[in-house]
Amino acid sequence: MVDRGRATPALVRLMQAGHTATLEQLPDLIAEYAAGAGAYDTAVFVVDIRETVLRRITGNGPDAGTGGQEFTVQGTLPGQAYQRVDLLAEPTTGNAPDGR
Repeated sequence: MVDRGRATPALVRLMQAGHTATLEQLPDLIAEYAAGAGAYDTAVFVVDIRETVLRRITGNGPDAGTGGQEFTVQGTLPGQAYQRVDLLAEPTTGNAPDGR
């Protein structure tokens, strides 16, 4: 669960630090500041110009996406989050560390 009292300052610090970050640096930078706000296992996705496919930015490779997942916008949980501009939780599997 994200602690909203810690999330706002962490988001401000992320915006300040990210201002000069490269695309390759963003995944690690976001994970660092998200953990400070109590959010773990964060991922950054970008959408194609047609808004049909979401692709994870991994920070690896020439396009900073090598090894990343892809999801269609229609019919997937990440696609729903993108369309709704909202945070949506994945169903828990019981294997999450520290009860996350």
